[in-house]
Amino acid sequence: MQTIQWRPEVNAMTTPPSWRILAVPRRSAGIEDIADDIALRHPNFSKADILTILRAEDKAVQARLLNGEQVTKEGSWSWFVSFSGRLNHPTDPLPPIDQCLHVKVRISPPFTRAIRQSARTERLPVREKKPVISTARDAALGLNNVLNPDGMLQLRGRNLAFDPQQPDSQCLIQGTESGSTVQSRFGMIENSSIMLIPDIPAQSQAFKCFLFTILLVKIANRIENPVGDFDKQDCEKKAFKRLAEKIKKSFPRLPICITA
Repeated sequence: MQTIQWRPEVNAMTTPPSWRILAVPRRSAGIEDIADDIALRHPNFSKADILTILRAEDKAVQARLLNGEQVTKEGSWSWFVSFSGRLNHPTDPLPPIDQCLHVKVRISPPFTRAIRQSARTERLPVREKKPVISTARDAALGLNNVLNPDGMLQLRGRNLAFDPQQPDSQCLIQGTESGSTVQSRFGMIENSSIMLIPDIPAQSQAFKCFLFTILLVKIANRIENPVGDFDKQDCEKKAFKRLAEKIKKSFPRLPICITA
């Protein structure tokens, strides 16, 4: 039986915690796959002929769009162009076309209805996003894989952001021989980068290299609605005031300029 796979994904911006419904594609089907499917259902047409028609359709749609038309495939979808950008005066020229012109597709309600009526879903287990360090670089020396107690260590990767105030999250430098030190002198903590002054644990032998172990929890300030009846919901502006206090506490000497 055909199914559409999905899994719950945590939404860290809500309290109590909530979960997003994330669709998980099995694979990405291309034009060759579509041609195979059509040929299987319509054996009078060869795959080569079907590929020719599919590619010709793309060219025909592009020609219509270039002529300033909207193209509608009844019961399926519509192609149309749109512009983005701002002019300071009505006589100003357009910005560069590659910056302001967009091609969009709108799915028709009958097409969506047909999918919903036949859809069967399959739940996948929750998958935790683990932090991945791609590079460790001493910013003062400009060298990779170097620990300098007088330098600034930059870690780059993904899913790195965490809250050092949380008891179950930390950035840990662990020696290959002995010892480990929880890091506390951070200059920047972002999802793709962490800057810190490293506290390096003493080793039983000099000139030994180090391993990095990072346990992380996403840094976020949640929007919190009170339990029970309430007049007004929490909002981003209120949540930012709480977040600003946390930032000031975590980085008391870090100059920050916020523009909006």
